[in-house]
Amino acid sequence: MEYRMLSSNTTKVFTTQCVTVGDAKRNIACNEKLRSFRSVDIVCIDTGTIYADEVNLSSFRTSEPILVMIGNEDRKFPSYLETDEKDPICPDGDEPRFLMPCRHATTPENLFGRMKSSLGSGGSFPVRCTTHGCDMVWEISDIMKRADLTEDEKIFFTAKSSLVSMRNLNVETCPKCTAYCQINSGSPSVSCAQCSDYTFCIKCKDAWKDGHTCDIKDVAEMQKILDEANKKDIDYCNVEGVPDTRMCPSCKRLIQHDSMCKHMKCLCGAKFCFVCLTFCEDSNPSCTDFDTKCRPAPTQKC
Repeated sequence: MEYRMLSSNTTKVFTTQCVTVGDAKRNIACNEKLRSFRSVDIVCIDTGTIYADEVNLSSFRTSEPILVMIGNEDRKFPSYLETDEKDPICPDGDEPRFLMPCRHATTPENLFGRMKSSLGSGGSFPVRCTTHGCDMVWEISDIMKRADLTEDEKIFFTAKSSLVSMRNLNVETCPKCTAYCQINSGSPSVSCAQCSDYTFCIKCKDAWKDGHTCDIKDVAEMQKILDEANKKDIDYCNVEGVPDTRMCPSCKRLIQHDSMCKHMKCLCGAKFCFVCLTFCEDSNPSCTDFDTKCRPAPTQKC
């Protein structure tokens, strides 16, 4: 059986026989000369799953390498952020602590743990400050800066936050890389953690600059086109009542459906389903196959 890190294309082979995920983690830790197997996770990036140690490896597809996320065994942070404030998660701890944007303290490991548990199944998302009376949202981009994530962790948790955010419908897609980005409550701009904090306007998708304003006339005209679009049937996947004009969920360019299937590729390179507006992964829509019925998304708002 083979494995590879999320941040690498190099495939490696287990050096001992492994039955469970826990066995595999121990073998990988030994191969990679890590201090502890606890810094190794076996993951599925498409579903955002971190597999438990007791999961049997026989449930994995043997034709594909197991995906591995290597964590940081020694998380650091910029010295200028260090503070003497207490961490409410562990107020008696003596680990170095730093300030979050709300000016309350935490440690790199506690911050990473909060993000991991909040993005996990049954977790509470978004991540919020635990200091009594604060409850400020800690944005994923700020967490990634301060928790000293490895490249593997950045790849996995960017994808994971996108999946969780999609379930909360509190996202916009980055016009540069099409990653899902968490919307800041009440803010007209959003930063993309995947694009080294590229910031864009959530209305017009242009790069955000100080004093940015959208062309209200153009936005109103585009919304009128979307609102008045004719409804059509897409026989290829047996779906009825789909607006014949959609807005690319990545760059907001208007696209009209002509014929054939629901697969769509915009000039910006984004691939998505014209019916439900979910992005495509590896040329397949994440909803269903190209000729399979899915639920039409409602008329879009600019």
